[in-house]
Order: sequence, then C-alpha cells, then structure tokens
Amino acid sequence: MSVAAALPAPAADGVGRRAARLLYRNGWLVLLLLLVPPVLWLGVIYLGSLFALLLQSFYSVDGFTGMIVPEFTCRPMPTCSPPPTWTSCCARA
Repeated sequence: MSVAAALPAPAADGVGRRAARLLYRNGWLVLLLLLVPPVLWLGVIYLGSLFALLLQSFYSVDGFTGMIVPEFTCRPMPTCSPPPTWTSCCARA
C-alpha cells in the first residue's frame, strides 16, 4: 500500500476556505474589515451631533420669558463672532 493511497482526498475549495485563504494572505484586508465599521459609526455620530448643534444654533431665546422660540432666525449668529477688542489684541500679539 502506498502513502498516496492512504491519504484522504483534499477537500473541495469552498467559499469559506477561499475567504480564509484571502484573509490570511492579505493582513491589511483583515485590518480594514475590522476598522471600517467602527470608524464609520463614529463618523455618523460625530457628524450627526454637529448637524444637531448647527440646527439648534438658529433658534433664539425670548428676552422677556427666557423661553426658547422655535422660529428659524439668524439673530443669534452675531454672538458667535469675537468682540473687536479681542481680535485687535490677537492681531498685535
């Protein structure tokens, strides 16, 4: 009896075996597959939060009652710019 006859026949290359071989040969692909979903998720959360803050920045506060007025206005936008004294001090420094 020969050695070749005693060995079992090799298994057919299935999809799982080909995928495992691809991932074993390309280590960067494993890293990419592990890092892309969390980075995308954090990007969605970060950009969604920034968009929510931008949307809320257009609301205004009533001066008499202190209640938030849900009308789309650009009145709070000038408060985002620094006062002229601050900019002149930074320009001199």
